[in-house]
Amino acid sequence: HRFQGMVLAHAGRGPCLRCLFEEDGPEVETCAAGGVLGAMAGLVGHLQAERALRLLAGEAVAVTGYVTTIDALSGRTRDVPLPDGCERCLDSLSAAPSLSAAA
Repeated sequence: HRFQGMVLAHAGRGPCLRCLFEEDGPEVETCAAGGVLGAMAGLVGHLQAERALRLLAGEAVAVTGYVTTIDALSGRTRDVPLPDGCERCLDSLSAAPSLSAAA
């Protein structure tokens, strides 16, 4: 996994990572034990910062709703669409107070 990364922008509402990974996967090594390719961490950080800036600029629709997977060994990236939301994040949205109600 040291040659793979994922980038996901979240605009304060679903979908969440649980939407993508419904079940817990097999036990994997921690980053400390398995090692992380420094350049991979830099690439993922760069893409995440770019998406954060686009969110701040009001482009939430352009950068949310999908996760980008990166495979540095093959040089491939893939955008995987996320579902509208899972039971966990949709429940938390309905329980959260709305901004208009707080005003």
